[in-house]
Parts: sequence; structure tokens; C-alpha cells
Amino acid sequence: MEASPKTVPTSGSIPTNTIDCGDGYYIVQGVDARGEAIYKSCKPEGEVCRFSWDYWQAIMYVDQFKNANTNN
Repeated sequence: MEASPKTVPTSGSIPTNTIDCGDGYYIVQGVDARGEAIYKSCKPEGEVCRFSWDYWQAIMYVDQFKNANTNN
């Protein structure tokens, strides 16, 4: 899954067809080259993203992003 202007937010909003996790955090679901589901967990504005093949891991990545921001 490559970033493109169609999927990366540029003005602080989340892209369409994503799972909104609140506070600008979101998860994008796609399909990898093998045809398996892949999830991209992102900070607001796509600043940092982590990939996972497991939905619950994707949610944990978002939680880690949020907790890291509150602990700084």
C-alpha cells in the first residue's frame, strides 16, 4: 500500500474509506500482493504509519500512538 494524494490527508482530516479512531488517528484497510488483508494504522495527517496483517494489532498500534502523545 503506497501513499498517494488520494489516501493521505493533507489538511488534518482523515481519508475517506478508513476506520476513524478519533483525534485524527485512523486505520486504512487494504489488500497486499498475496490477496490478504493488510491494515495501516496512522497518526494524524499520516505523520507516522505502521502496518499489520491483524486488525487487533492495528488497533493496538493506534493505542500506542495515542499513549505516546499523552506521555510526552
